[in-house]
Amino acid sequence: MGSTVLWTKSKKSGRIDIKEDKSSFPPSFLIIKIWYMKKVVLGGTFDILHQGHRALLKKAFFLDSSPRVTIGLTSDKMAKRLKRRKIRSFLQRKKELGDFIKKEFSKKAKIIKIEDKFGPALKEDFDYIVVSSATYKTAVLINKKRRQKNKKIIRIIEIKMVLDKKGKPLSSTRLWQKKK
Repeated sequence: MGSTVLWTKSKKSGRIDIKEDKSSFPPSFLIIKIWYMKKVVLGGTFDILHQGHRALLKKAFFLDSSPRVTIGLTSDKMAKRLKRRKIRSFLQRKKELGDFIKKEFSKKAKIIKIEDKFGPALKEDFDYIVVSSATYKTAVLINKKRRQKNKKIIRIIEIKMVLDKKGKPLSSTRLWQKKK
């Protein structure tokens, strides 16, 4: 007996469903589902987690039904170079970030150590890079370097800065200064 294979691809999610229908099969025939999970990247120091971080992470986790999110977390050495204040250790920040993601979004992310502002974005392929307006220029530079290497361009998703009560962008540095 012949069989029919049905392939359907969702334009929105990129998911491919494959069904094989054999009329001679029992009613419980096999249905195979293959999903193409979108790959999302973002990065930062994530020292004192605040609503701006939450907005970035929320956008990353909800760009697709089940994205694979990679977060480049600045190393201790890089954090010292970038910030003019005391920063908690990489391991402390990584644990808190992982716990925050689990609590807020019931999700998991791949959290990796980065030593520069490009992180894995020049080596690996991603579908999206999520940035704030403060880091948008870095994403543009990443794509420029990717183009030079004949790599696929990453779609930039920019979120607006979350503002505090005074209308200023939230930042871990300003929150740290208030605690002093």
